[in-house]
Amino acid sequence: MITRGLIIGKIVDDIAGLKYQIQTRNRLQLYDLTKVCEDFCREVLNLVYNLNLTNLNNERVNQPGIDLGDKRKKVAYQITSAKYSPKIKATLEAITDEQKNDFELFIVFILGEKATSYTIDETLLNEFSFKTDKNILDLDDLLKDIMVADIEILDSLYSLFQREFRQVRIELEPVDSEGNFESSLYNQLEQIPNKRPENANKLSELFDDDGFDDSTINLNTIQELYSKLSKIPRVTRELIPIIVERGAKKHFNHMYDEYGILPQVLKNSLRFTDNELNSEIAILTDADIIYFGENYIGEILHHYITLTDMTINALIDWSLENNISIRKMFNTMDWTVLDE
Repeated sequence: MITRGLIIGKIVDDIAGLKYQIQTRNRLQLYDLTKVCEDFCREVLNLVYNLNLTNLNNERVNQPGIDLGDKRKKVAYQITSAKYSPKIKATLEAITDEQKNDFELFIVFILGEKATSYTIDETLLNEFSFKTDKNILDLDDLLKDIMVADIEILDSLYSLFQREFRQVRIELEPVDSEGNFESSLYNQLEQIPNKRPENANKLSELFDDDGFDDSTINLNTIQELYSKLSKIPRVTRELIPIIVERGAKKHFNHMYDEYGILPQVLKNSLRFTDNELNSEIAILTDADIIYFGENYIGEILHHYITLTDMTINALIDWSLENNISIRKMFNTMDWTVLDE
């Protein structure tokens, strides 16, 4: 069960990130908010303050003065990231006679931090019984009320933040001059390793006597292997040393011995589901790193997951003979250790 402290901590962290993002947008003079942001605020305010706010912009695009309203409780909200007096003044001046009839309490909710003081004509404030110390709320005010909310409300808020908060952050992201966003999937991509060997001279003993470039194992085959492996996710590459450590080197389908393992041994050792194992195998098979070989256990023919080419098997043999960690070799992909 998720505890009260964990829920509050998660919400505090999310709102702190939102405040920073709003500050960045404000420095760029980007004050516009999307409907996604308005609707998220509506759901949060409804939960925390037991309201039934609707988005008034659904009834009329760019409703003047206010964005959200609960006509039964006669409460209306303007949602904005602009915090200074001119915005508050403009909001109050834009409220229509119809809205005055529908609502009695008008609140400006600032996505960010409100100003320390406001200078607004008293006549305008009195017209709406608007007090700047009570009718202007910000994210800090919201957090204070969240921290004393009942656990049922916190559970609902936690589900809401889990479900929708990432989209709110994306909607509010400023774009840089190159058209990039902070939440871009490119920022989450694992970096492709780039420490390929320059000469691999430490492996010269593996090269045939009839010439470096024409041998079965040479710099070209090693660099080609590096290129294939570097495009495979690190967590998937980890299966290679696991196959070596938990499997055995045998004669399968090729003219040379290869490292291989029974799929069931790999599955049980890693506590993988069938889908998880098949997913990893598919990646390695597509990259031509493994294939399914055959070998007998007694009189029964079994299929093995085997490392497919001579270069990778020879590289593993050389690493083991020279006390070089094959885990490090395939995890970090720093193959400059092969150079002299």
